[in-house]
Amino acid sequence: MFYTFISILLKTKFIFRKPTKTSFLIYDKFSGLFLSKLLPKNSYGYLSTRYEEINLYVLAITLLKFKFRNIRFNYLLNYIRTVNPNKILTINHMDLDFLYFKYFFKKPIFIMIQNNVTGLKGTYSISNVSKNHKMSKIKKGRVDYLLLFGENMRVIYNKYFDYKKYISIGSINNNFAKITKKVNKKKQLIFISQFKNWKKISNDKITRDGVNFIQPSKYYLEIDKKMLNFLSHYKLKKKISFKILLKSKKKSEEKIERKYFKEIGIKKINFISSRNLKKTYSIISKLNNFITFDSTLGYEALSRGKKVIIVDKLNLKKFASKKLISVISPIKFQTKELSKITDSFFNNSYYRKINQLASDVKKLSTYSEKNNKLTAFLNNI
Repeated sequence: MFYTFISILLKTKFIFRKPTKTSFLIYDKFSGLFLSKLLPKNSYGYLSTRYEEINLYVLAITLLKFKFRNIRFNYLLNYIRTVNPNKILTINHMDLDFLYFKYFFKKPIFIMIQNNVTGLKGTYSISNVSKNHKMSKIKKGRVDYLLLFGENMRVIYNKYFDYKKYISIGSINNNFAKITKKVNKKKQLIFISQFKNWKKISNDKITRDGVNFIQPSKYYLEIDKKMLNFLSHYKLKKKISFKILLKSKKKSEEKIERKYFKEIGIKKINFISSRNLKKTYSIISKLNNFITFDSTLGYEALSRGKKVIIVDKLNLKKFASKKLISVISPIKFQTKELSKITDSFFNNSYYRKINQLASDVKKLSTYSEKNNKLTAFLNNI
């Protein structure tokens, strides 16, 4: 523990001045920088939680009182005490320390904001993170408000922490991007990539059925092969085009991602680059027909009124109504079942069915232009 602490110190920027009081404290500066766009000027401050910055005033208080015992939690706790904010908010819903600060305070209002569609099982799920958190073994976490893509997303969190009230606000990133009426009507399918440059040797595990676990690299390679084989055959049969919307935001990572898909063996793959979030949502706005295994971007596209197929039912059946699932997800990951829903993209039956389920879609993922719902909430709380 001591040597880990020293290695962190060597990579950290040190702040010497005492933190100033603010009305809003944004927890986890790395993930929450853009939240400042929604808050009044000079009303907020940041709490860096990834050791990119350490406040020496707060660190000294923490070491004097606790020494090195549970140092991260106690440092963050003392930082909040020093700033004494009225509200503290985060979009890092996987940082479970945040869920237990409420037990030490009466005043600040704690606000947890959903940032993506987290799996229910596996390494990258709140259930797995919870297993490794000391306090979660003793009691449930607690916040005042839980802000969600849609109300049905509560199932991700209900088991792990309590909250006074939930509010459906949609995806903050998605809400920043305006919906455009100009849509490319060309007959094409867009596969939303979920690529990550997984290390070949990894202890990470994810699951398809909640029981059997597999390394992410093998998991995604398997489903990507199935998906691209389907799209390749469907393209020839229906005389349409398909493209892969790449996930990588850096040129070097995109090069690896392109190579990954080409090595699957499908000829003449067309790619769409999306180097930043603004461009990604601009692309989503201009196109219409999407297929994804279970990406957050797929849920966001659905909230924009796009035609979307979400293949994985492990999560979807927890979030969506049975009627909605029958429209947007195949019974099994098989060519025949997937073709039925894909056909509906091009004969307009998809829209006829989905329009009748508008309220079901909103419960899954809603859209709030310019984040008006969230802004109103923050101004009135």
